Amino acid sequence: MRLTLTGGRLPGRISPFQYGQFFEYLCSLVPSLYGEKLQDPGFEGIRPCLAHYLPEADPHDHPWQLRGDPARASFELDTSAPLAGASSGRLTIPTSGTRAAVRQDGIAVEAGARYQLSLFARAEDQVGPITTQLVDDGGTVMASVSLPAAGDHWALRSVTLSPEGMSRNASLEIGVSGVGGGSLWIDQISLMSTDAVSGWRPDVVETLRALRPGILRFGGTTIRKHFEWTDTVGPPERRQPFLDGGGSSQSGNVGIDEFLDLCDTIGVEPLMCVRFSDRQPADAAALVEYCNKTVGGPRPRRAPVRYWQIGNEVRGAEYEAGLPEFCRAMLDVDPNIHLMSSFPSAGVLAGSGRHLSHVCPHLYHAADLERAEADIASHLDLIRRAAPTPGQVRLAITEWNASNPDWGPGRGELMTLGNALACARFHHLMHRHADTIEIANRSNLADSFCGGAIETDNGRLYCRPVYYVQAMYAQLGGRWPLEIASAVDDGPGSTPDVSAAFSDDQDALVLHLVNDGSEPLTVDIDISRLGVTIVDGDGWQVSDGSAAPSQEAMNGFDTPDRVSSRPIPVRDAGLLQRYELPPLSCTGVKLALDRSPPVA
Repeated sequence: MRLTLTGGRLPGRISPFQYGQFFEYLCSLVPSLYGEKLQDPGFEGIRPCLAHYLPEADPHDHPWQLRGDPARASFELDTSAPLAGASSGRLTIPTSGTRAAVRQDGIAVEAGARYQLSLFARAEDQVGPITTQLVDDGGTVMASVSLPAAGDHWALRSVTLSPEGMSRNASLEIGVSGVGGGSLWIDQISLMSTDAVSGWRPDVVETLRALRPGILRFGGTTIRKHFEWTDTVGPPERRQPFLDGGGSSQSGNVGIDEFLDLCDTIGVEPLMCVRFSDRQPADAAALVEYCNKTVGGPRPRRAPVRYWQIGNEVRGAEYEAGLPEFCRAMLDVDPNIHLMSSFPSAGVLAGSGRHLSHVCPHLYHAADLERAEADIASHLDLIRRAAPTPGQVRLAITEWNASNPDWGPGRGELMTLGNALACARFHHLMHRHADTIEIANRSNLADSFCGGAIETDNGRLYCRPVYYVQAMYAQLGGRWPLEIASAVDDGPGSTPDVSAAFSDDQDALVLHLVNDGSEPLTVDIDISRLGVTIVDGDGWQVSDGSAAPSQEAMNGFDTPDRVSSRPIPVRDAGLLQRYELPPLSCTGVKLALDRSPPVA
């Protein structure tokens, strides 16, 4: 197979925002990234997620339970006087000398690590000092520290626990002994490693920095009817719990500030999605005020939030009529922000187009490139016909994936190498439309019942195949897309999908080559028309490392590197570059260039 770079440029510049990511409140999507190790920290009771993949593979809930003789002690969720939310945990010991505890299992701890435990407590009658301990699943106490007895008003208690051993299924136990019988109330408890980065897991921070997502979107299904941003700011112990879009409970400990902290920490642009349904323009304006105009406070930020999407997956006459006032209210607070609609329509553009920088379709059929390109063309035609200001409004595909199967076993395809290669080909399609597609957020960033680029549990993390593809694209940094002439077919086999681009300063040529067929391919790329000399080169390849490559190849906690990115040699092949593409692979190459004219 022979391809030729003509030297011509495609319109536009490939934005780093094309490699954006997205997370939302939906079952375990946000908590899996955060450093908090406990479920139900406010003792509200766990509401299980309504969505499922496989019962044996889905995350299991770990509710608070009594440890002790039920005939001599009891534990309940008590609504009488909680610190926050609807209830607190009440441990009651009716008889003198009895010891009991409330416990939660499923906690991963490492030997010698330090975990900060904090809780609010109050008591009545003669309950003794509070005992805290980490216990492995065999019953061995790995760490134990006592706290002073609680009084009759809520008071904060904190201690550091450092286990002597490691466990993937440890239990935290909070206990007391009754001197004369009585009750201990506990609320807003937290257990977090002291190496958390602004509250986020350090392995997550390191992994996301390497992914270089460019822009990170916060929003999704929950903000359509459940989310009150004011419930997720202020002291964590005073935040109100709420239900997410999947029907499960969220404590609110990961809120607006924590999201912006994460963006600052990993060096990406935040994209904030604000609630439209059952809300007024003043509500959205207040969030812009909080994020961009609040001075001082506990978390000073590097810069205001620039990108704002109004509503998630809403459309229709009510949205089209209400959107202009939302835009005006938000721009009155900060005229420098970029406003983005929900689903595009002629009514949206006619009424609000002068305020908007982007309209935002969602696209979950990216594996069908013909259909995806037709949809993109349709949206661009709509913009050309209906936008009041030519060239002002662009596309932001704020949720996309290469498939969106029904809940259940079919979602397993999202974890595969085949999905990763389909996503790579969709990136090539977006490269070819770089002049109109500035932002794209693959859904979802983490877990998401098979859809995440990374998968976590309480103590571990691995990357799915699509992570390695997207990280390679973002890291190589091709920016100015180039024309590729029609291929010359030298023999049988499938045709590779190729994208070529210059780097920002045009001192490097970046090539991406996808072979999603079952046979190896040899590709020659003629770069003689570019007027450059190759100085050096580096290459990487995402493929199945097993002896029998499969489109269904997946990674897992026990096999985290079956599909990964591996360096490959790039030979000095002059102006006719030859690449060997294994079956089911995505190859990335960055060639350092000398653009100086030859010496006469």
